[in-house]
Amino acid sequence: MVELAFSEELKRKVSALEANKLSKSGQLQSKYSFHCLDQVCQIPLTCTNWCREGKRYYFKPSSNSKSHVDGCSMITSEEFKAQNEKDVNESKNTIKNGGYIIIDKYPGRSKTQSTAVPKANTLFQNQKNIKLRKKGINIAGVKKQNSHRSSMYSLIQLWKDKNILHNQNFLVLNGKNMSLNELFINLPNCARQVNGMHIFYGKAIITHKNDWPTCFKFCNFNRAILYGNYDYLKKRPATMTIDNYISSGKSVDVYFRGYLQEEGNKLKFLPFNEFLYQDIYIDD
Repeated sequence: MVELAFSEELKRKVSALEANKLSKSGQLQSKYSFHCLDQVCQIPLTCTNWCREGKRYYFKPSSNSKSHVDGCSMITSEEFKAQNEKDVNESKNTIKNGGYIIIDKYPGRSKTQSTAVPKANTLFQNQKNIKLRKKGINIAGVKKQNSHRSSMYSLIQLWKDKNILHNQNFLVLNGKNMSLNELFINLPNCARQVNGMHIFYGKAIITHKNDWPTCFKFCNFNRAILYGNYDYLKKRPATMTIDNYISSGKSVDVYFRGYLQEEGNKLKFLPFNEFLYQDIYIDD
């Protein structure tokens, strides 16, 4: 739940309270024509208490099957925790029922903050599609396969759960099956370039100075340093506790989803998504 969203009819940011008032005056036509303000997330949102009074006004995901991306800067730490718990349970149930866990990037939509006002028939189709998704049917009318797109947090929890079979190939990355043992790599045990995308992890010391990128120096691993944009790391629920560790000398468990490739005679971390900060998780 978020209190601010981008209105696709007004083409600007609005609060849920303002949207409610404009719905009652007829200036806004559809409770579905909103999306998340986070430039990476931008999932469709629905305004609550549309055209009526309520005790609280907020925007919620338009589909129960589509949550804010795990790096969304608009949701609170409480909502991030609740969303993660739900996703972990869905991931475990999928595995229990013989399904597959899909690993993919954040949505690469080009929706901008100048979205045109949708036509009436488009709004109707959007509402119809949302109802179909809630029933487990995609817009083409085909039943979903037994699969679930898990967040980075969920993948980490699956890795830490000793009751999950780590050598079972229930993960799907770029159309290929793999196991948790193949996905996760302990950095102190990594001496050279690793082919393909993985989740690397280890204890790290975090430092940051002025306008320089934040540095994650992994203990017992000196082949590469992980960097991230401090301002964005501070905004994201997955890394917002970063100030507790910067220059403190305390190490913390850090996970990174991406690539470790050779450049010259050195190794370099490259992101799975567009930016490094989107693929970092501080596990404290």
